[in-house]
Amino acid sequence: EPLTPPVKPQKLIDQLQHWLQDHGFAGVNIDLENLSAADTRLVPAFLARMSATLHKANLQVSFDLEVEGDVPDAGAVAKHVDFVVLMAYDQHGPSFSKPGPVGGLPWATTALDALIGAGVPTARIDRAVAG
Repeated sequence: EPLTPPVKPQKLIDQLQHWLQDHGFAGVNIDLENLSAADTRLVPAFLARMSATLHKANLQVSFDLEVEGDVPDAGAVAKHVDFVVLMAYDQHGPSFSKPGPVGGLPWATTALDALIGAGVPTARIDRAVAG
């Protein structure tokens, strides 16, 4: 229940801020996967709270976005984070599809175009690849 307001998310964010500062990190990358549709809708507000707190401490926030599935709105996410990481892999895999590329160029390009179309500035997109 870390995304559910009001007390739990802020406690998590405050603890994270102190941990990041104590260990000398520049920021945090958030990777929330396999969320329910209800939780997906809570992500932008959670990131807004997190960024507001961490930015005051000069810490950066990035967020990983899956290409497919119940994923948060990319444009809404981008409004609150320093950059978005496009998870341009898992197009095919042994447990969920027929054989094929892990992240084929046409598939990844379509995903990147969708991010840009959602209003995410290109300078704030990182593309993650399988490796």
